[in-house]
Amino acid sequence: MKRKLLLAALCVVGALGFKANAQTDVYKDVTSTYLTNADFEGSYSVMENSGVSSDRAIYQPEGWTITYNPKNTNDLTSLNSSCLQWTQFSSLEQLSNGGSNTYWVRQIWGNNQILELSQNVVLPIGTYTLSAMFYKGGSGGDGYIFVGNTTATKDNGTSWAKVSVENFTSDGDEIKVGFVAKHTWNGSAKLLGYDDFVLQWNLTKSLSSLITSATEVYNEDTSNTVLKAAIDEAATHTSSTDADELETAYNTLADAASLVLKWKAWKEAKTAAQTAIDNSDYVNVTGTERTALQAEIDKDEPSTADGYDTAREALVTATSAFTTAKTNYDALVTTKTDAATYTTEAWPYASAAKKTALDEAVNVTATSSEDAATKAAAITTAIRQFVESNGNAEGVDVAVDYTSSLLVYDATVSTSGWTSGTIGTNQGQSYTDGNGATVNKYFDGGWSASAGVNITLTQSLTLPAGDYLLQITARGASGLTSYTMSVGETSVDLPCDAGSGGTFGNGWSDKYLTFTSTGEAVTLTIAAASTETQQWISFNRLRLHKLDATLADASDYEALNAAISAAEGKTLGFGEGQYAPYENVDALKLLAAAKAIDQTVSNEQEAVQELTANLNNATWTANTTDVDAIYNGLYATVTEGKNYPDGWARTNGWGQMQSGLSGDYATAYYNQPGSLKYGDTGVYTMPLAANTWYKLTFAYRSHENNSNNKVTVSVLNGEDGLAATEFPKNGSTTEWKVAEKYFTTGAAGNYVLTLANDGNTWMTGVSLVKETPANIVKTSSANLQGYKTFYNAEFNYEVDENTDIYIAAAPNNGYVSLTKVDADRIIPAGTPVILKTANQYDITLTPTAATSSNDFSANVLKVATSTGVINGAYILAYTKADGLGFYNYTGSLDAGDVYLTATAGSNVRLSIVADGETTGIAGVDAEAGKDTEAIYNMAGQRVDGSYKGIVIKNGKKYMIK
Repeated sequence: MKRKLLLAALCVVGALGFKANAQTDVYKDVTSTYLTNADFEGSYSVMENSGVSSDRAIYQPEGWTITYNPKNTNDLTSLNSSCLQWTQFSSLEQLSNGGSNTYWVRQIWGNNQILELSQNVVLPIGTYTLSAMFYKGGSGGDGYIFVGNTTATKDNGTSWAKVSVENFTSDGDEIKVGFVAKHTWNGSAKLLGYDDFVLQWNLTKSLSSLITSATEVYNEDTSNTVLKAAIDEAATHTSSTDADELETAYNTLADAASLVLKWKAWKEAKTAAQTAIDNSDYVNVTGTERTALQAEIDKDEPSTADGYDTAREALVTATSAFTTAKTNYDALVTTKTDAATYTTEAWPYASAAKKTALDEAVNVTATSSEDAATKAAAITTAIRQFVESNGNAEGVDVAVDYTSSLLVYDATVSTSGWTSGTIGTNQGQSYTDGNGATVNKYFDGGWSASAGVNITLTQSLTLPAGDYLLQITARGASGLTSYTMSVGETSVDLPCDAGSGGTFGNGWSDKYLTFTSTGEAVTLTIAAASTETQQWISFNRLRLHKLDATLADASDYEALNAAISAAEGKTLGFGEGQYAPYENVDALKLLAAAKAIDQTVSNEQEAVQELTANLNNATWTANTTDVDAIYNGLYATVTEGKNYPDGWARTNGWGQMQSGLSGDYATAYYNQPGSLKYGDTGVYTMPLAANTWYKLTFAYRSHENNSNNKVTVSVLNGEDGLAATEFPKNGSTTEWKVAEKYFTTGAAGNYVLTLANDGNTWMTGVSLVKETPANIVKTSSANLQGYKTFYNAEFNYEVDENTDIYIAAAPNNGYVSLTKVDADRIIPAGTPVILKTANQYDITLTPTAATSSNDFSANVLKVATSTGVINGAYILAYTKADGLGFYNYTGSLDAGDVYLTATAGSNVRLSIVADGETTGIAGVDAEAGKDTEAIYNMAGQRVDGSYKGIVIKNGKKYMIK
């Protein structure tokens, strides 16, 4: 019984209708055949992610699909007393013969909740009725059952009623049936119940409809006697009241009509295919889609019902592919036609190779729709690259890029420099370049609601004498009266094609002009005007090339590099006789420009030679004294339009200029980390000397008393210099705190200062000068001059009045800090010191307590008689909690170096400079290279026997009087 005539032709049955028979129509219950769980007695589950609160649920019966949106946490459904919130329905009238389960719905909050339960069914061609038992109470909503777009409902009440969608037709395709609960009034409860869905097939009307449809098919081919006989036989049963008889008659006629109807559908599909392939509108479709469609048309006629179905579907598929392909094939033909306009006459400065590539891209045939799209895109890319090559003067034998001579030429690089007009930027409808990249930012203006667009933008150009090519990417509104680019008296119209098409998409195209410079200043102007409102212009990517240049050769670059080397030799630092960058900005700008030249590409000879001469002739002003390394440390000068001081760069964070120290300016970083950097911002560099002490000073205060407003400072060249050092916050918003920090450099080079903070801090008053901290002396490997180290871990010692006591800090980049002990003459136990006496090495040490283990011989100075490696290791000083400690390192000594053996049995080497004299204490193997005849004074000098004083002979100390 369950048959579907799979033919589009039978879809007309429901629409044809028929004259109703006099007798009562005969129905057959087909619920169990086409509906699942129509009485809700089957299984059910809770809907996942229903959105309701935890004590409620939306229940999903077996076979039913739920659509629920928007969701409300207070909605609920129920099937029986075991469901959550059943009490909301238990007092309502229950359907007496509804079985165990009824689908109840309550909706109370919200005013647009729709809960739908449905099934999709496929019914045989014919007429049907869907009915259900329905309860509708409460207010603020509605409920109904439906078939497709047809609904049935009842009035509000306290009882159940049967509702029906009667005599709906099926054309054999899928149709949706179900019910809806709809809430429309916030705060009012709507109560709905659904049960016992029944689907009935109207056999009387269905048979009559099938006879009508089959008769129309027969009338088109009256030679089909089998179909005629089946129609006549079916007509004899139309008055029957027996359901089985009517169903049998329906199925018999359907079988007879099926082959004919499928043949008819195949024939119609073939006719449509032939019509499409013969249509001149599809002449551009030349690839596999045409071949495939012709092959389907040429196939033999099938002989079976399934064969007709298969052939028809193949024809429909091939026809659809053929007609759909038209778009891509037509686009390819259009793109080829467009490409023909891009000639070398129109673009005389373009690359010949790019033109050849364009011609090759055009000279192709597409094999498929996809291939057509790919080839059209390739032609578009080739066009764009060809046009761009013109703007880059790639077709000129010798051309030099002068684009950087423009004050402003690309919004993605810079937007300042235009004068005499107002222009903004945009990125909403960008162009796509020849590499397929979409530009993010471009100049954009106009769109006036009152007077249209009237814009004049200018910039002054001073160029070497010669011929130039200037190209621009632009677009404009179609209502513009004029839109031009000009240099002096030479101008070109810019495109006004609105926002579509164009070489580069979105209405963007390139235009160019050529002009001659005499060496004097000329004006570049971009202007647009319109009498209409809401007009606009967009442009970007100006490219400027000199067309008649002579290129620099190897000798030009050799001379340039020599000038660079000579100039770099003058960028030494900030000391006396050196050249502070901010005192030599002009010279350093020339150096920066010379170093910026890319010697791997073509450069104009005249420009290279001129720069070389200017650099060689630059004026360098030497310092008369040591100077401050920082330019504009008080932030006193700020270029208009910037929010950070001249000479500096803001590397991150938000900043602004404020009135600061002594009425100058300070930089504020508000509510977020930020930093200023100095030393790598072009000509404002800091070439500090090697192994030199510097003092960094700066001032800071709070914008607000924020716990995060501490400052971190570094002065680095690679790993050398002052590592990041944190300064505590200054909580005052009115008083400046001045911070100082000493540090030593490593290698000479350009150092970079970074001032960073964590928020809400203003900084200013930055200074960096050469300055050695008090009590700082420099170490070296040299001869001892009046100093001696002493260390004993057990006892205090009193020192004679002729001896000075110094405590040494740890060595720092070759320096040692000495702190003189003046309070008394006592060396505390465990304290390493350096002793200095005016009486050579006659130092009197008196222990404050007797000790038999006091080993003064351990402090005897010794002199190395030849270069060698000591036994063990050298001993160097380092800071520890209770004074100066020692650590070992392996090395070698020169003859004449002096070393000392410490009490602990380790060798000691410590070299310092103090009181203007170079000193040294070093360790060596006393047994290595002994010269039994040699005598050395304590300075490590070889002396003869007439020498008076302390000497070293054979590794032992003697006093010669």
